[in-house]
Amino acid sequence: MGNLQTLKLEYEEYLRNQRGLSERSIYHCWRFADRFLAFRFKGKDRDLSKITPPDVARFMQHLTSRRKRFRDKTPPTHLRNFFQFLFKCGKTNVNLAPSVPRIAHRHTSTLPRHLTSEQVETVIAAVKADTAIGRRNYAMVLLLARLGLRAAEVTAIQIDDIDWRAGELLVRGKRQLHDRLPPERHWRTTSGETGERHHALCSSRIARRTWPLPTRRSSTRSCRTLSRGPS
Repeated sequence: MGNLQTLKLEYEEYLRNQRGLSERSIYHCWRFADRFLAFRFKGKDRDLSKITPPDVARFMQHLTSRRKRFRDKTPPTHLRNFFQFLFKCGKTNVNLAPSVPRIAHRHTSTLPRHLTSEQVETVIAAVKADTAIGRRNYAMVLLLARLGLRAAEVTAIQIDDIDWRAGELLVRGKRQLHDRLPPERHWRTTSGETGERHHALCSSRIARRTWPLPTRRSSTRSCRTLSRGPS
């Protein structure tokens, strides 16, 4: 148990300091790593150097053997992070990350991979910008469609993140990375209207929730559908 706890602390430190993951992502990464170790060693001594690619394949088959079709891509991603950590730390002789099978996604009656330019313009035109909240929503849609921001990046924007004089926007991205983007003219026009009444909308965050937002998966998919153009 002591060795497992030490491994957990080392892995969490690696994810936090070297990968820059959030605490929630770190929790899920270790949860799947712990499940794999329990499946592979079944309570016996955990000799990490004895892990083989067939062990990884059997564990993924175990995850996908349930009745409901398995479409979640996060378990393979979490396992790859874990095996990369083991290899970098010298706990395994080979990098087992490439041996993690990919989840097959057969797209049939799902959402389109992207919207055409005409469809994006239709979505933008459908937003009613005749109220303060409507202008805020209009600005949010423009950020998704024009700058390709993620839904979480848009909702994290604060008033102080906007440099009105320089015309720049601070974006808080994944892995605690911050970027400054020059907003396009469409955003600059709307941002002025939004900023005039920001005190009536929120204290610091522009995209304050006034009603329940979609779930994480659906909001991410919607964001990617808007921001991803034709390949």
